[in-house]
Amino acid sequence: MGGACVCVGRAALFLLPDMGRVDRILDLILIPHWSSPLIWDVTIITLYATISLVYLWLHVREDRKGATPGDHRAVKAMAYVALPAAIAIHSVTAWIFGLQSARPYWFSEIMAPLFVTSALVSGLSLLLLALLLLQRLRLYRVATETVTWLGGLLAVFIAVQKWFIRGMAEGMKF
Repeated sequence: MGGACVCVGRAALFLLPDMGRVDRILDLILIPHWSSPLIWDVTIITLYATISLVYLWLHVREDRKGATPGDHRAVKAMAYVALPAAIAIHSVTAWIFGLQSARPYWFSEIMAPLFVTSALVSGLSLLLLALLLLQRLRLYRVATETVTWLGGLLAVFIAVQKWFIRGMAEGMKF
C-alpha cells in the first residue's frame, strides 16, 4: 500500500499540467464543476490516497505486538473499500482518455474495462514476479498451489485484456 500512496501522489502531480494554471487548484475546491472529468479525477485520487494511507496505517498497527482481532477485521474491511476505489480510479482515468475525440484509438467506450484489466494484468504480474524472486532468494516461501492458482488467474486476465484490445482494433477499421 505504500507503493499505492506514492503512485497516487505522482498521479495527482500530473493533474497540474491539465489545469493550465496552478492557481486554479483552489477553484476545484471552492467552485467544483461536477460535469468536468477533472473534478472527478481529483476527487477519486484524493479518496484513493486517503484509503491507501488508512490501509497502510492499519497494516502497520496490526503488525505490532498486542494487535487485537479487531485490527485484522479493520484491515479486511478496508480491503473491501479499496477494491471499488481502485476500479473507480482506473475508470475515471479511462473516461478522460475516452473523451479525446482527436485520438481515434482512445475515443472509445471500452477504455474503462481495458484500463481495469490492464491494471489487473500488470499488478498480478508484478506480484507473481516479486513472490518468485523472494522465494528464489529464500526470503519468503510460497506454496506451489498458490503460484499455480495466481498464474491461472493471470492467464484469464490476459485473455480478457486481449479480447478488449481485439475489440478495439476491430472497431478502429475505417
